[in-house]
Amino acid sequence: MMIRGGNAKEIVERVKAKVAEINEGNLLPGGLQIVPFYDRTDLVDSALWTVTKVLIEGILLVVVILFVFLGDVRSSLIVVATLVITPLVTFMVMNQYGISANLMSLGGLAIAIGLMVDSTVVVVENVFHRLGHAGNTLESRLETIVDAVSEVGTPVIFGISIIILVFLPLMTLEGMEGKTFSPLAYTIAIALAISLVVSLTLSPVLCAYILKGGADHDTRIIAALKSGYRRLLNAALAREKTTIMVAIGLLGLSFILFPLLGKAFIPTMKEGALTPVIIRVPSISLDESIKMETEG
Repeated sequence: MMIRGGNAKEIVERVKAKVAEINEGNLLPGGLQIVPFYDRTDLVDSALWTVTKVLIEGILLVVVILFVFLGDVRSSLIVVATLVITPLVTFMVMNQYGISANLMSLGGLAIAIGLMVDSTVVVVENVFHRLGHAGNTLESRLETIVDAVSEVGTPVIFGISIIILVFLPLMTLEGMEGKTFSPLAYTIAIALAISLVVSLTLSPVLCAYILKGGADHDTRIIAALKSGYRRLLNAALAREKTTIMVAIGLLGLSFILFPLLGKAFIPTMKEGALTPVIIRVPSISLDESIKMETEG
């Protein structure tokens, strides 16, 4: 039985070493050998590989999207720096406070990949456009960068804070649900807080060194998206009552569909390992329990 709060992978490795010692030393009577039929390491390794793969794929996807939508290589590189530094510092903070890198905490980091760059994108984009109208002297560039960051600083802080507040209910869970999901919430909150600090400190410094001023025109993709959005926005503003009624209708539909959603809070672990398990009611007698065990 694993001790409470123990590291499953480390404990299983120690059990394997002890089992090998027992088998090699023939310490069991009659030449008996301990042969495992279920290895929990398979689940741990599979989960870690899945999360690692998702993290790599998420970072690559975000990098590609940044290059496509920002339309400026230097701006994209500054934003990508957030994706490199934030996870590293997050792991340092997790280690400091004893949050293990398990399935849920790494999964939280994977979820936060797209959220990490939000504040940096806002800061870098505003600096990029403001530098296009600034002078060429170092003093004017620095002053422009400070003004640009100050202009969007408050909205960025409030935006990230609201996202962090969304995960507060998960931090208050107790029992099995708390042990399962609280690491996810703490990891996301830590990663977002670090990304906010990076966006308001490191990103402006990088902008001062490598960013050049840009024009106010959008990339073709952004222009196309804005065109469709403007038409939809104008139609919604022109029909205020209809828009409100549609929103209320969708809200009511969500309330109707809510009872039909699944309520299982603990996810099913599809680890690819098979183990025989007999589930019995708590009130079963000893004789009936033995009979069920021997029937197979």
